[in-house]
Amino acid sequence: MDVHEYLDDALFQLASPGGVDTGAEGEIFTKTFDYLEAALGDSAFQRWNGASFTGKFLMSLFEVIATGTSKNLAALDAMQPKDRNELLIEKAKSLPEEPTFSQNSGAGVRGTTRLTNLLPIAENLMAP
Repeated sequence: MDVHEYLDDALFQLASPGGVDTGAEGEIFTKTFDYLEAALGDSAFQRWNGASFTGKFLMSLFEVIATGTSKNLAALDAMQPKDRNELLIEKAKSLPEEPTFSQNSGAGVRGTTRLTNLLPIAENLMAP
């Protein structure tokens, strides 16, 4: 499925009665980004250069970090805040070194290819 088809299907589901529990999804969204803000702040979706997070916002990092974090909320909830923050920082630092991530992100990789290959493994890449 191409990205526009996926988004069209998602929009129809959102618009259908009983299609999505917006309250539950809102809680997942809020908790996901609260955890990322606490751990990484404004650097959440920038590349680690060995000394600091720098550069522009990277869509590929956003997609994997946000999706993977949201899929691991139960495990992250069970952690102490300090441990959770350290884990999220380490995952964000090491993500560009993951072979599958590096092969499917960056210049020349279509959005459809990136999403198809990275979203299914985001949960595992960000798992505690």
